[in-house]
Amino acid sequence: MKYIKKYHSTQKIYEIHKKYLNNVYNKNILILGSGKGIWEKYLSVFKTKIFSIDCKYNTIYRKNFFIKTDIFNNIFNFELCFFNKKFDIIICDICSNISGIKERDFSFFLKLYYKIKKIYNFFLLKNGILVFKFMNFCSITNKFYKLKKDFKIVKYIKLNSSKKKSSEFYSICKFFI
Repeated sequence: MKYIKKYHSTQKIYEIHKKYLNNVYNKNILILGSGKGIWEKYLSVFKTKIFSIDCKYNTIYRKNFFIKTDIFNNIFNFELCFFNKKFDIIICDICSNISGIKERDFSFFLKLYYKIKKIYNFFLLKNGILVFKFMNFCSITNKFYKLKKDFKIVKYIKLNSSKKKSSEFYSICKFFI
């Protein structure tokens, strides 16, 4: 995989894949916040069927199905339901512009958490996996305890490839109940 060192985000994806997503071959994957398509480029090697969603069509790589929409838009669920898909893995790599105002940032992530919860409850297959990026606010991490009710294994990780000063963490949730 030649392009791993090219993008910092690809190093994160590689680390998540190697440590937590052992078998991704022939899986249906939903990527929320697909950005430039780095997740798609990395995962396409494994013959996955990828559905990507982002509010911008800013791309380096797109060979799979893409919906340009905001997940907070009311039409979003209708667009996805239209394809009548269930997914083995849902990856949420959405991140807001961090303002530094804890109340504002916390409010966004709380709204995002509840939206993602609705999405995985409807679209994730039993025993599926959720990868969810979040920023570490003491109060937001306390909300994620609810994930343990929906998944058999929940891990909160700071990636080695992540910048030391970054408050970026990932929640790896396995075996959706």
